[in-house]
Amino acid sequence: MSDLSGHWDGTYAYPAALKPIPFHLELRDTGGGLTGEVIEPAPEYLPPGEMAAVVTGKRDGSSVRFTKIYDSLEHFLDPVHYDGVLDEEECEISGTWTIGPGWSGTFVMTRPKTEEAEQEAEVEEEVEIDR
Repeated sequence: MSDLSGHWDGTYAYPAALKPIPFHLELRDTGGGLTGEVIEPAPEYLPPGEMAAVVTGKRDGSSVRFTKIYDSLEHFLDPVHYDGVLDEEECEISGTWTIGPGWSGTFVMTRPKTEEAEQEAEVEEEVEIDR
């Protein structure tokens, strides 16, 4: 299992007909312990701009869980809990988020493939071609 540290881009979706929200996450993975910072656009009912949040969590195998707490507690009091699964290439995490007892949706976040992963994919392609 490789280190999940780095820049991740993602979106989270609401259960209703609301637009998905993009976000950027700078993630640090220290032996499976996760910390990081999120930047995302402010919702339409707030003045235009960006919102910041911090995340803390853990990964265990392909399971990734973290909690997001917004810097501005004025509008967002409840933490957001994310529960996701890391794909085999370790470049995508997808799953669900929940806030409180009745608000939830889905999320997906991706990062560029590492050079090592790209080289492994190229070797696999070469092996398949040679068969």
